[in-house]
Amino acid sequence: MLIRLLLGLGIGTILVLFVLKKHLLTLSGALLALALLLDILLLGGYAPAVYIITVFLLSGLVGKLAKPKKEEKNHRPRDLWQVGANGAGAGLAILLYGIAQTPIFLIAYYAAVAEFFTDTLASDIGVHAKGAPLDLARMKRTERGRSGGVSLLGTAASALGALLCFLLALGAGLPAPAAAIAATTAFFGMLIDSILGSLCQAKYTCRACSAYTEKPLHCNAPAEKTGGFSWITNSTVNLLSNLLTAILAALLALAL
Repeated sequence: MLIRLLLGLGIGTILVLFVLKKHLLTLSGALLALALLLDILLLGGYAPAVYIITVFLLSGLVGKLAKPKKEEKNHRPRDLWQVGANGAGAGLAILLYGIAQTPIFLIAYYAAVAEFFTDTLASDIGVHAKGAPLDLARMKRTERGRSGGVSLLGTAASALGALLCFLLALGAGLPAPAAAIAATTAFFGMLIDSILGSLCQAKYTCRACSAYTEKPLHCNAPAEKTGGFSWITNSTVNLLSNLLTAILAALLALAL
């Protein structure tokens, strides 16, 4: 256990310095990610730790390569709340696995990590799709950039991401049926994220410039709320979809 801790601190410190240099995470976000990594390494072992490191680095790489040039200047690294929202399902699942040593919680962990990856691919690659995205909750076309919209390109990228996570989970030692559950629920978790974003996430219209925004303030003035719940932000949606993915994977794993 001590060796794992020391190894985790060493690798984690290198990763913290890397993500800060690449502006992938803020300092608070990087420290929370380090705490999550240590939790996974101590309670889950080496394979789950390597899995989440690989998925995180791949998602950061995709984000850097796929993000439109005009958005790079406005790119903001993920902060404490965003890291917590995207890592809550994995952190809770691995904690329960460490306590109970029950395989269903390990499957839930792999699913929660994969959901973060599939949702990232859907967002970062889907932005390049032509035409208006589809609002899954209302089954109609919606504006580009509006929360809840999905595209064929983004959905295909998400499916490929789920397939990659399936292969990574196999490489980490997860049996094929369990890896399939984790990957499949991760893909559906991405769809759940979109539906929650459409139905529940707060949406605003700027009173000054009439632009759509997910922030209550725009143009240095309060914006008009036009949909969703004011307390549900993008991070809240990510948190709910990540937890629901882990729960769904655990329930399906009971049938194994």
